[in-house]
Amino acid sequence: MSSARTSRRRFLKLVAGTGVASRVLAASALAPAASGGTSGAVAIADGALRIEFDSRLRSRAWHVRQDGGESLPLTRWAATEYLLLADGSRVEQFALRHEERSAVDDPHGHGVRLTLLGTAASHSEGAPQSGAASGQIEKRVSIELHERYPGFAFYRVSYRNLSSRPIALRGWRSTVHAPSRSSGATAAARTPTGATGCSR
Repeated sequence: MSSARTSRRRFLKLVAGTGVASRVLAASALAPAASGGTSGAVAIADGALRIEFDSRLRSRAWHVRQDGGESLPLTRWAATEYLLLADGSRVEQFALRHEERSAVDDPHGHGVRLTLLGTAASHSEGAPQSGAASGQIEKRVSIELHERYPGFAFYRVSYRNLSSRPIALRGWRSTVHAPSRSSGATAAARTPTGATGCSR
């Protein structure tokens, strides 16, 4: 079987992970990024998956090996959630302003949640090209990892217009990850949770 057909299967297997969730789920999820991350990265992790965010709310994912070996990069740093404006441009560079970590106990079981808030300027057509005068958009990313589902991340992404001026949107994209070359996945693959929406 060709590598093109097996790479996506391997990618999904690495993301999903196998076995039982780590007993130190809460500790690892609430800790800063471990080795293999970048300076200043914010991370959430369980016994199979670690997701990191940088100061611009770009993210990447790692496969956590259960044998204690070095983590394997699944995706490259990328703007994985962004807005598509009506003029064809993107709003994808959000400055990280706030992070919050908490425990979760819901119908999915026990777990942890990481919530991040960031802001970006939106330069609508005809608007001045400087600071808040051109409109500010707030992005909220909430990720949950549950002990019952090691390696699966539950995402919630929302946006809020902080200015008094309406912003014309064409759509949005969420969790669009580009696999790392070292993960063995092809560049055409994407995480199974990726989503696209259109403004109506």
